[in-house]
Amino acid sequence: PKSGDQTVTEEKDGQTTDPQSFGKGATQTTVKQGDTDTTVATTKPGDQPTFEHDTTTTDPNDSTTTTTKDADGNVIKVVKTWPNDNSTTTYKYDPKSGDQTVTEEKDGQTTDPQSFGKGATQTTVKQGDTDTTVTTTKPGDQPTFEHDTTTTAKDKTATTTDANDNVIKVVKPWTDGSQTIYTFDPATGDRLVTEQRNGKTVEQKPIVPGTPVTLSDGAGGTATVKFGDSDTTPTFTHNPAAPAPVADKVVKVTKQWPDGLQVIYTYDPTSGSRTVSELRDGKLVDQQTIEPGALSVTLPDGKDGSTIIKFDKTGTVPTFTRQLADKINTNTHKVTSRKKAGSAKAKNLRKQAAAAKPLALSGTNRYRVSGASAADIVATGRTQSQQMTKLQQASQQGTELPQTDEKDQGSLVALGLLMLSGLMVPFRRKRHED
Repeated sequence: PKSGDQTVTEEKDGQTTDPQSFGKGATQTTVKQGDTDTTVATTKPGDQPTFEHDTTTTDPNDSTTTTTKDADGNVIKVVKTWPNDNSTTTYKYDPKSGDQTVTEEKDGQTTDPQSFGKGATQTTVKQGDTDTTVTTTKPGDQPTFEHDTTTTAKDKTATTTDANDNVIKVVKPWTDGSQTIYTFDPATGDRLVTEQRNGKTVEQKPIVPGTPVTLSDGAGGTATVKFGDSDTTPTFTHNPAAPAPVADKVVKVTKQWPDGLQVIYTYDPTSGSRTVSELRDGKLVDQQTIEPGALSVTLPDGKDGSTIIKFDKTGTVPTFTRQLADKINTNTHKVTSRKKAGSAKAKNLRKQAAAAKPLALSGTNRYRVSGASAADIVATGRTQSQQMTKLQQASQQGTELPQTDEKDQGSLVALGLLMLSGLMVPFRRKRHED
């Protein structure tokens, strides 16, 4: 009490260790004797200390494994070294908290502690291409270790070996999505081959050295695995079924216009059906099924315009054109304007003809006309009916004006001559009789 020193000694088999002092301000110290470590802890000098008495032994059958047990016989620590890849696995158990953890150290790098799940008896710690699995029957019992390394070849075949370099698993993938899996259990010597497709088992069989095994691949083909007496790894062969003829794919052509209109043409070579849909801002404007043999189709664009789809001679390759509403209205306006202009012109001609009729019937004009056309008509001896027929034919030969129902001026002139001739003939006869 005067000096405040705290020391611990250990005696076993008549041998006593030198006193182990607490460091300045320390509350615990450990004294070693042989394979035993005794740790003494105090809250403060003069209080009742606590003791931990742990014994570490090396497995006589495995010099790479050391196990530490507490005074109650619980396995509280196991250190497992792996000479084949220069790594070390450490398992720890804390009887007070019940926690179990595993860490892996390799090339100076140590993983974070991997805990056992609640109620779990196994956990796996990963480092690089190595998986170390630690299993216990219950906390405090001696755990077992599996230290497996997996390498992957260029063809994606994955081969797993254990700490003793036994090939314990080979996964061989095939291009059609199936895979063949070989497994080996060194403890029992059992070998098994499994065929899987899309992660589901298709068939499974045992295999013995020297006897090939063939399994269905689930798609009409087979996979064969051979394992010779002196082989360390199996060989795999895949015989897939002959591929079924691939049907022509559905053709889909989409035309996007700057104003948000979208035209989608779909052709199904299997059924021969052709459909065309028109959408504006994602909403359907129109949809049509194209009749067999048709080489064009027109759809409204939802804004008084239209979209025209034309096809090549095969009827399957489309081209797209747009007819906007403003262009359609412009063309219609031009045609209407021409019709209006023609109607006005025809109306003017009719007015001129009406004005000419009374002028032709006046006494003065009768004589003026008789000296020309009317006189010639009488001199030939043609009757009024014959002249009417000829003039009617001439009138009928008049050409229609563009975009109107009017006749040309030639027909009106002919009609005027006919009227004058009818007036002049009786007038001439009367003078002759006088």
